[in-house]
Amino acid sequence: MQRYPCHRVTGPLGSVYGGSMKIFFLIFGAAMGVVSAGFWFWSAFARVTWERSIARRKRVAAKRGKTPNLGGVALDGNDLSATIKLQSSLNAAAAALSGLAILAQTASSFMQ
Repeated sequence: MQRYPCHRVTGPLGSVYGGSMKIFFLIFGAAMGVVSAGFWFWSAFARVTWERSIARRKRVAAKRGKTPNLGGVALDGNDLSATIKLQSSLNAAAAALSGLAILAQTASSFMQ
């Protein structure tokens, strides 16, 4: 009696397990999209208070043995430059995760 596998490799990105890689990439892409949206939502509401910014500047200056620069622009009690820097970091993470999501979705479209 000869046995045949019930699922065969269908292409260079195909799966021996009958589409489980396609499902993995679909779920991975969807998860990365959701996490990316979370980072963008967080970025929209992220703020750095003036007190938190000053405390960080003093801490960094103390580690370096220098005098802290306490100047800056405050808007509604938030340090503008530190807030922009934080939001930029969160946007960069969201964009990278969004790129992974798109790559995973594209890869899954080539699988059967």
